[in-house]
Amino acid sequence: MNYREKGLPELLAPAGSIDHLKAAVLAGADAVYFGGSRFGARAYARNFSGEDVLDALDYLHFHDRRAYLTVNTLIKEKELQTDLYAYLLPFYEAGLDGVIVQDPGAASFIRDHFPGMEIHGSTQMFITGIPGALAAGKLGMNRVVPARELSGEELIAIKKATGLELEVFIHGALCYSYSGQCLLSSCYGGRSGNRGRCAQPCRLPYRAFDADGESVHKTEMHLLSPRDLCSLHLLPSMIRAGVDSLKIEGRMKNIDYVAGVTSIYRHYLDLYASGSPYRIEEKDLEELEELYVRTAFTDGYWSRHNGREMMSVDRPRHLGRKMGKILSIRKNRALISLIGRVQPKDLLVIPGPGEEELVLTVPKKTDLVRAGKKGRWEISLNVPKTPWLTPGKAVYRRHSEALEKRIKEDILDTEIKYPVSGSLELRKDRPLLLRLSSRGIKVVLPGPMPQTAENRPLAEEDVLRQMRKTGEVPFELKEFTLNLDDGLFLPASRLKELRQEAYQRLEDDYIHTFYRQVPERPDSDVSYGEAFSTSAFVTRKVKEKDIPAYAVVYNREIMDLCLDSPLIRGIVLPMDFYSREDLIILKEKIHSAGKEACLSLPRVFRMTTMESMEEYFGQTAKREAWEGIYIHNLNECAILPDSWTHIPRIYSASMYAWNSRTLREIPALDNGVRSFYEMPVELSREEWIEVMKHSDDAEGELMVYGRFPAMLSAQCVKNTLGRCNGRQETCTLKSGTGKKLPVSCHCHPDWIDPASKDGRAGKSCYNMIWTDRPRDLIGQDMGDLVSFTGRFR
Repeated sequence: MNYREKGLPELLAPAGSIDHLKAAVLAGADAVYFGGSRFGARAYARNFSGEDVLDALDYLHFHDRRAYLTVNTLIKEKELQTDLYAYLLPFYEAGLDGVIVQDPGAASFIRDHFPGMEIHGSTQMFITGIPGALAAGKLGMNRVVPARELSGEELIAIKKATGLELEVFIHGALCYSYSGQCLLSSCYGGRSGNRGRCAQPCRLPYRAFDADGESVHKTEMHLLSPRDLCSLHLLPSMIRAGVDSLKIEGRMKNIDYVAGVTSIYRHYLDLYASGSPYRIEEKDLEELEELYVRTAFTDGYWSRHNGREMMSVDRPRHLGRKMGKILSIRKNRALISLIGRVQPKDLLVIPGPGEEELVLTVPKKTDLVRAGKKGRWEISLNVPKTPWLTPGKAVYRRHSEALEKRIKEDILDTEIKYPVSGSLELRKDRPLLLRLSSRGIKVVLPGPMPQTAENRPLAEEDVLRQMRKTGEVPFELKEFTLNLDDGLFLPASRLKELRQEAYQRLEDDYIHTFYRQVPERPDSDVSYGEAFSTSAFVTRKVKEKDIPAYAVVYNREIMDLCLDSPLIRGIVLPMDFYSREDLIILKEKIHSAGKEACLSLPRVFRMTTMESMEEYFGQTAKREAWEGIYIHNLNECAILPDSWTHIPRIYSASMYAWNSRTLREIPALDNGVRSFYEMPVELSREEWIEVMKHSDDAEGELMVYGRFPAMLSAQCVKNTLGRCNGRQETCTLKSGTGKKLPVSCHCHPDWIDPASKDGRAGKSCYNMIWTDRPRDLIGQDMGDLVSFTGRFR
């Protein structure tokens, strides 16, 4: 019985290699996601070659599991024009069930070229509400993986309003940032997270300074490092909420992790389906800790917005299960009290100051004794001379030999075999005829003419013994009918060959039921692969002095300076920084100065944000409109009032318009009539020019001066440090290399949670971490870029 018949969500496991994938299947996964040689968000995983992907598809489909390929990086113009189709085509033919996609242009490309293959909106798409999910549906997606930060209430609302499938992370690492909204690694590690090469600077230590510049703590802390997620006790509520797929994180983890974690979640899903009392056993939580955990588990955002209890501020790496503490140290021996037994080759970890730690391997010969009435054990181990090693220090087990053995015996060494029924006819003067059937597939295989036996004739037990030798073949003969005339002979080798061929046919024919025919390519795409050499695009002649300049202002003092500048045509007011009343007042002031007023929608758009914006739209419906609207994510498409359809849209860099398809699709999601696209931060000038060349009359915007957001997070630095004051202000993070990153704490007065007793913002507040230095292109030669820029900012 499969998961749908049980009324359960799909259990989706990760795979970094073929061996990981097979382990996930043996452990009970309903589907597996993995990356190929290109376009995957884990570029440093082993990943799958083209042949590996095809083998994986055959293996998964033979075992009635689903296969999802990650295509969840942003895709450049040349890649979309010349590479993506050829890359996906063989996998599509082999029956790939779905692709996980971040790039809107790639989604629409796959929608048009590969009908019948599912498209899943990756969590990197930053879908945080109903409008974003509806936009994903228009791009051709049948499933979305919303931001990990959404609550159960928000997820239920999306499911009810859209009918799309929901895929939710249930276990593994959490990003500090809203996925897809982080440039920190790109800016300070030289490796783009949007291209699968995240260097994880969020796991480094930082110092925090408050709004007055005062240091908040004496030592560096891992302020941007969340704990790992564990949702075992949330499974019943997730099932009742209608979540369609439960996703385990971990394509970079080892095989034991994939097998162990998957098997534990499989057990509890089946336990729920059985109707038995849903109780979590402590041993399963302990196994999950030993497989991988940072400090301790968190249950994530299902029922909370953020909090220090979700963070691993002291240590960003895997510790394991807490096993006890040091009782005493004498010379080079440490006496350790343990809550359970340990075995040779177990790894014990004693964390020290900062990121220091002492790792001890339990030797073959140990002084392990039982002590006390509470089942505790004591062990004496050699330890190096270490200044911070003192009695009372906690001891963890990072690796358990017993757990590794259990996973190997109970999961990795098991086999899945499918029942086969069949018959064999061996008659005088007739060719042998072998029939086998399994799971709806029937094979009829003719054989040679039997011989007349000169000595010992062929007996029934000879045939049955040969037919039951399935070995590593994934079949098990259950029912078999034999019609054998007396006095006949057939070599055992010939029976073996027939058996092997028949079983192989059963396997191949079943797999081939998943294969597809190649669709015809749309006529509009006949020039793909030639566009860059035969482009007939004519460059628009735009002089730099004709391009209007706009200033984004975050306080009134800066706005007054900009109003007096003859170089600036318009002022952009971010809704993140101003109340509804301030926006109305300041817009009138800008118009009075003879300049254009543009509204920048919030960088993070959640359910309560929409409620606040609807109130604002109602207040301003009869007032003079804005001259431009800045849109930062898919969630903000098609939410503006109908009376604002004439207002130009400026899609910011965080919309990630990396290719012409994205530029073509985004306006279709909105109601605007004129669109500008800000050049993405991570594209080069040449790459952006190629995008604009293939985008008809699209107009661009270029940020020539200013800081840009390096990360958006539902977490709050102030809250993590126990200093939440509910005020909209800016603090600072200082990295180990001395970089000072401003952090805007958006405790917006319009987003106050009505249930909050202290009047703090709550449900929609967030942090925006900025680059330490502004981008400065003033005075630089823009070259051909000017031809594609309609606005400077």
